[in-house]
Amino acid sequence: MTVIPSLPYDHVIRVLQRDGWIVVRQKGSQIRLQEHTVTETT
Repeated sequence: MTVIPSLPYDHVIRVLQRDGWIVVRQKGSQIRLQEHTVTETT
């Protein structure tokens, strides 16, 4: 069985943001992300 490495959350969020995800809101440790599309405006 493959061992999955433990990663800090800020590193994971940065990688997801580079892939086109944006942080919509955060409440405590729970972060909601949304995939950014071309038709949306920020």
